[in-house]
Amino acid sequence: MVGTVEEASEPDIPALFETNFLGTLRVIQAALPLPRQQGSGHIIGVSSGMGIVAVPLIGFYGASKWAIEALHESLAQEVTGFGIKVTLLEPVAYATDFASRHR
Repeated sequence: MVGTVEEASEPDIPALFETNFLGTLRVIQAALPLPRQQGSGHIIGVSSGMGIVAVPLIGFYGASKWAIEALHESLAQEVTGFGIKVTLLEPVAYATDFASRHR
C-alpha cells in the first residue's frame, strides 16, 4: 500500500492490518500452547525496519509494522516467566521489483 495518509483508500487499510498484524497474532496464538506446555521455547517474529522508522508514502505499512513491534514487546514480557523467549527480526530494504509491481 503506497500513497500518502491523506489519499489512502479506507478498504485497503483493514486488509493491510488483517495480513500484517492479525495474521501475525493468529500464528502466535496458535503456536504458544506448545512452548508453554514444554516450559521453554522461542517465538521468532518478522517485522521490518519500517517498524522503527517512519517514512512518507508507506505510513500504513509502517503503522502495521509498529503494531507488530508493540505486540512482540508485550509478548516477550508476558511469556518470560514461562521460559519462552521472543525475538523480532527487522530486515531493512533490499533490491526487489516490489515498487515496480505496485505503481
